[in-house]
Amino acid sequence: MKFKEILLIFISFTFFVVDFNLYSEEKGTNADSKFNKIESSKIFEDNAEIENLKRENYEGIDNLISVYSGIDINVLGYPGQFSSFNYRGLNHKGISFSIDGIPVDSYIFGVSDLNRIPTEMIDTVYFYRYSVFNPGYLEVDFHTKSISGGEPFTRIVYRIGDYERSFVDLFFKRKLTNLSDIGVSGSFEKYPGQFGEDNYFGRKFWVSYKREISKDLFLKFSGIYIKRGVDLPSEIVFTKKLVSHNSRADNNSGMYNLSLNRNNEGSRFNLYLYFNGYKRRFRNILKENKIVVKDTIYVEDKENIYGSGFSYRKRLDQGDISLKFNLSAYSIKGDKFPEIKNKNKVSTFLNYRYFYRERLIFNPYFAIFNDSIRGRINQGGISFHSILSENFGTFFSYRLSGRYPDIQELYYEGIELNGRTDLKNEKSDSFEMGIRYKSKNNFISGSIYRETIDNMISFDISKDSRSFLPFNDKRYSFWGTEFDLSSSFLKFFQIIMRYSYAGNRDKNSFLFNPDIKGYFSFVINDLEDIFIKGQMSSMVKFTCKYFGEEYLKYYNPAVRDFALSKRLTESSFVFDFKAIVTIKTLTFIYEVDNVFGEDFVEVYGYPVPRGTIRIGIQWDFFD
Repeated sequence: MKFKEILLIFISFTFFVVDFNLYSEEKGTNADSKFNKIESSKIFEDNAEIENLKRENYEGIDNLISVYSGIDINVLGYPGQFSSFNYRGLNHKGISFSIDGIPVDSYIFGVSDLNRIPTEMIDTVYFYRYSVFNPGYLEVDFHTKSISGGEPFTRIVYRIGDYERSFVDLFFKRKLTNLSDIGVSGSFEKYPGQFGEDNYFGRKFWVSYKREISKDLFLKFSGIYIKRGVDLPSEIVFTKKLVSHNSRADNNSGMYNLSLNRNNEGSRFNLYLYFNGYKRRFRNILKENKIVVKDTIYVEDKENIYGSGFSYRKRLDQGDISLKFNLSAYSIKGDKFPEIKNKNKVSTFLNYRYFYRERLIFNPYFAIFNDSIRGRINQGGISFHSILSENFGTFFSYRLSGRYPDIQELYYEGIELNGRTDLKNEKSDSFEMGIRYKSKNNFISGSIYRETIDNMISFDISKDSRSFLPFNDKRYSFWGTEFDLSSSFLKFFQIIMRYSYAGNRDKNSFLFNPDIKGYFSFVINDLEDIFIKGQMSSMVKFTCKYFGEEYLKYYNPAVRDFALSKRLTESSFVFDFKAIVTIKTLTFIYEVDNVFGEDFVEVYGYPVPRGTIRIGIQWDFFD
């Protein structure tokens, strides 16, 4: 992964860069009405705001969908967060989103969770037939509502796998009283290996409780426990006994959160406490005829994080202001962290938005993240959104950030410094500007952007040895442009196109390579005038990118050292196609994506195949 991407992911994951208001807007004063009018304007449903959606760990996904209704958002995601959510058909009752995240520092690379989470109490049944890298499974997802009405509902998911995979998901939510409700869920996954061993297993348990203390005061608790394990390639010996040496990586984690929320007219306050515990273990297991005769632990690390914080948002006459503060302390011990014991981190974020005569939005913000291991990051930015006319608008944004590393950062990664303490501060800045035009059912957006990083902190990785020498005399920048077109005509036909390009101005092609992405789609909103009553849409996406020879460092717990892995060395062309047809309450889905170039990508020394085919049927059987 390129350092620029790592930095941006790290910053966005840490700061929650913009605090969007995901609860329903209250009706009241004239200022509130003015605010709602501006918020609902199509002119502000832009890429900048959609980017902000990716950086928040949301609780109110249903409110998010209601605010951004009609936008199909596909999020690449960050480790431990959701990667995408989308409409299952064009009927909003079928909205759901998928989580596909891998925990940070997890040894289980390339294995992910797949969860179906409803955003509202929808009465829907899903039938999906997946074909992922050749093997496939059938997923049946039931969403039912209590016949007595009200909020209680039960959700059951059963995923029937082939001989290589099996999954079972259970979810249950019930309203206990008029003031409280509880929800529980469990997820079980298993991937048998070649000789019947558990190549991968995963278990997850989740519980939540909500209590209404007063009209606008709520107490919430949630807890989740996750246990995962994976067997790395085994050494199998066939003698009179079947002897196997398995290298197993285990990852156990628990996350618990207690919060007090207060929502009243024009303001929102949230006070929270949380505890996160992680345990990582790597061991070698000797089996004879599938019976464990020796279990040797090589690496075992534990990390406990205790934290608290608050967030506050206030509606003003001409805008709003929000503040976030988080303080946490964590203890680390084990084989991987010999020099680090108890550390702490503090983060704060201040955001202000000002609306001038419903024609201009002025939005400055500032954030600080201070980590006693990784150093300090300061970030500030400003953006302008203007409406020059009813149909035409412009936008401009600029962001400046600085990273001040702590020398222990490299110890955290397991790298010996050999007395070097000359790490420089890293600085980066970016700007973007563009225009938007909307006329009736047509919408056009175009932008140009540029990003620059000075004193990039990196490592000189030798192909012939395991030396990692820090250097930071690099400077690189790149620019890009993006164009979006959405047009609807002939009453029932809509065309959507997007094009983006990012070019590198640095001579070193190792850092960034040309990246061209785009998609074309069409939507038929009403088929009654053609041949049937319903809806139909399809989308074709493409990505062209040349990957230079890239070597990645990864921690090999077996030898308690770092190793190298070559990632991808050839060009590739990605082709995605999606077709959705909805007839009354029945929706048919066909989706395929394929990568032309290399059939496999070598990650952490293991080949990861590419390509997915999905066929689905969605049935909304209740009104």
